[in-house]
Amino acid sequence: MSTDESCVIYVGEAKQLEASRQFKHAEKLYVEAGQYDLAINMYKKGGLWDKVVQLVAKYRKVFFTKFAKSY
Repeated sequence: MSTDESCVIYVGEAKQLEASRQFKHAEKLYVEAGQYDLAINMYKKGGLWDKVVQLVAKYRKVFFTKFAKSY
């Protein structure tokens, strides 16, 4: 199985987990697939802002630094 195929499978499973509000498990699959923004957006939609901040700080440091400097 190629990396692209694995990514498609992981994202598909993560979306199902997200729909059933199993966010932590969905996050793990999104991260394994390299789809950090999908994990971040999942937490945004769920209103889990502490998790949004954690993931942005870890995977999107440039955005986090710009955000932090503006406050």
